[in-house]
Amino acid sequence: MHNITIWFNRHFSCVAKVHRELRKEPKLDRLKLVASHKHQTFSAYQTADVSFREPVGLSPDDYFRWVCDTIVEREIDCLVPGHEQSLLTCRAAEIQQLGCSLFAAAPSIFIGKLHDKAWVYEQSPAAVPVPKYYAVHNKGEFIKRVAAIRDSQRIACVKPATSVYGLGFYRLTPHNRERSTYERTVEQWLEDFAVNDAFEKQLVMEYLPGHEYSVDIAARHGTVLACVIRRKPLTPGPQTIVEQRDIQTYVEILVDRFQLNGLINVQFREDHRGRPLLLEINPRASGGIAMSCQGGINLPAIAYMAFLDSNWSPTDVPLPKYGEKVADKELQTEVANTDSTKNREVESVTIEHVSLERILPTGTLHVNLWPRSGFSINQLLGFGARNNRKRGFLFVSKVLGKHVPVRPYMMRRVHHELAQQIDQLVSAQDAVSVVLGMAETATGLGMGVFGELQVISGASNWEAYFQTTRYRRQGDGFSDSPYLSFEESHSHATQLILELPPEGSVPFRALTQAKRIVLVDDEISTGKTFASLLNAVRCINSVFHEVIVATVTDLSGGRVQELLEQVPGVSRVHVVSLVSGSFSFVANEILRDVDIADKPVSQSTVSRSQSRWSSYSARKGVAAVPRISRDIVEQCKSKLDHKTCRVIGTNEFMDPAFRLATELEALGWEATVQSTTRSPLLVSHDIESKLPVLDLYCPQTPNYLYNFECGADENLIVVHESSDATAVSTLIKTLSPQRPCLEVNLLNGRVTLHSC
Repeated sequence: MHNITIWFNRHFSCVAKVHRELRKEPKLDRLKLVASHKHQTFSAYQTADVSFREPVGLSPDDYFRWVCDTIVEREIDCLVPGHEQSLLTCRAAEIQQLGCSLFAAAPSIFIGKLHDKAWVYEQSPAAVPVPKYYAVHNKGEFIKRVAAIRDSQRIACVKPATSVYGLGFYRLTPHNRERSTYERTVEQWLEDFAVNDAFEKQLVMEYLPGHEYSVDIAARHGTVLACVIRRKPLTPGPQTIVEQRDIQTYVEILVDRFQLNGLINVQFREDHRGRPLLLEINPRASGGIAMSCQGGINLPAIAYMAFLDSNWSPTDVPLPKYGEKVADKELQTEVANTDSTKNREVESVTIEHVSLERILPTGTLHVNLWPRSGFSINQLLGFGARNNRKRGFLFVSKVLGKHVPVRPYMMRRVHHELAQQIDQLVSAQDAVSVVLGMAETATGLGMGVFGELQVISGASNWEAYFQTTRYRRQGDGFSDSPYLSFEESHSHATQLILELPPEGSVPFRALTQAKRIVLVDDEISTGKTFASLLNAVRCINSVFHEVIVATVTDLSGGRVQELLEQVPGVSRVHVVSLVSGSFSFVANEILRDVDIADKPVSQSTVSRSQSRWSSYSARKGVAAVPRISRDIVEQCKSKLDHKTCRVIGTNEFMDPAFRLATELEALGWEATVQSTTRSPLLVSHDIESKLPVLDLYCPQTPNYLYNFECGADENLIVVHESSDATAVSTLIKTLSPQRPCLEVNLLNGRVTLHSC
């Protein structure tokens, strides 16, 4: 290759990262890299062969003439336009007459419009989903369109039609609060940004609460040569290289539609149901291009070799390293075309190992923890003390909706994160697969992970979900119900069962023929309970050989893999988690005392009045996640008098409470979820209060509700499947003695408002 001088005029700081990647490709060692900028400390000065300052204050025409003069003076062979990108692309013919080629990101008919998100949404093919949006120019339009978004049962947000790095984005909250970086009420936004009736075009849109995906692409005139998809965490932390087939398809459609070329970035974000929608197209390399290259593909090298040699095509491009965690070490970057130091481009930060000690009433707990996701350890975990001689401590999950009230949005992010990790492990999608969630704490977590897996890789790949249970049923039709029994030796209630579905049903076929079993629990330390369950399942299934353990907190240190690989017939074991680590616990005298207040309990016998479970129960397996009916949601809406609500699940009946809270949150309610539990805990650390309550399904079993402090304007909703009206009435009076309470009985589909 001949010596070629390539000039990057006044770009974003990503230029330095592109330079570094180009230097790694031996076939491009004859490139001479030139960088210019108006700032004296631009980062690409350090990576370029030649660098110089640009003049400031020039008109577009004067800037174009200066560019032409510089091309001639410095003998530039190729210009990669940054500043005045549209102008330079539109006048490419004049530049080419100077003997300089232009590496344009798109044809001139598109390049000036791609920065306008409204235009991109309008021009994108129907096969690419976009958010619900309206372009507005004045106060009247703004108010009208915000109302339209809210009427469509979505949360509204606003951002400029043309902007970078999320500048000008605000979520429009209905509640009057202090102004925050990303939130305003409608009145506050108008006061801050619409002093005059008219303003520059803004987009009023549905708020997208899910993961953001940044796709870095090497393209040649409408064809994708290679791309890498990065999933950004919801909290500061490393990003993940992922395989997302739907996004890959959308990218190919968009690159073809707009004839994109060179290094391009396209961004998507998930809506409240986890569907990725198009956010924007950036006709340039992204600030995270170096992170994408950590996935094993040198995108800049591919893009530039394809541009410089029209006959060259990439061969044997490897697949990205799916599941790879990537982080950008250069947290400080410059922003082109602005003198502001506050608009910094920060893609992610690294998270380090945490070691800590907790002095509990029952003893001393030492833990070492490592994050395995975008969640911080503090977001995921707290600590508490069990009134249990076998295990005097508790890792309090802050994202399960059990001991701590949680926003349903956060719960769903946990489900999605674990499901993504599982999906990346699965190679043979044609294998029959089932998910088993552990009672009682992980019954909701298991159902959530199962639902997300069906969304990610299809219902045909994940055929059934089962929850285990501590309840044995008696009564008409129950005494002969077949089940498998197994043991959780460290628990306060050691006996568990897995009820079997009717022979011939889809769940029965899946359970007895599954080759892959996913076991879901909130926390694992030894894997003994899982081994006991798998040995029981082996009595009815002789073919399963692959086991995946999914958990919020993995404290096994590899022990669970070793133990489960000893189960007959198991050849492969994987563990996925959001945080991993190790622990040690030294008990004190309170656990050596014979007289423990809360005695361990055995398996519970369900009240004889409980003649059946609801259709929302997974105790006999389900082939799909049961959805809360629209009628029930509408009944709740009509009876709620405030825009905040606490949705209470009951013992193992957790997932329906989460589903209802999710629906209400999507309609604009500030909802939280938590559940009653039989787990006997002490008030300590992250367990700040303890309320004894009645078990609706086995009244003789002590139950509790922890950290239950409702605000004065908070609606209370109890979700259950109990047929014991007296027990339900007692529970509601305990929880809500001085306020109304909404009862959602999913056994019969009734919604009842109980006055105080």
